[in-house]
Amino acid sequence: MKVLEKHRKGELKLVVSPASPIKASLTLQSHSINTETTAKILKLMRDKLAEYKANTYTPITLEAIAKTLELKKKQKTNTPQHHNIQPHQY
Repeated sequence: MKVLEKHRKGELKLVVSPASPIKASLTLQSHSINTETTAKILKLMRDKLAEYKANTYTPITLEAIAKTLELKKKQKTNTPQHHNIQPHQY
């Protein structure tokens, strides 16, 4: 939230990666969060970014998606897997 506040004050410029919402949705669904709840969470994220006027996105490209997948693979190899995560009610 501090970064969003700094963006709103003009202390820095925040531009959202087009892959971020994709990554967020895949992460939520990989933890058994259903599609309806995932959509609600993404809408809340959109609204919060808009509230702070941080809703500028770079264009989505194949390169951005490829980079997201590379980061996901790297994260999997560097992070212990937790299989006992329970979905939350939102």
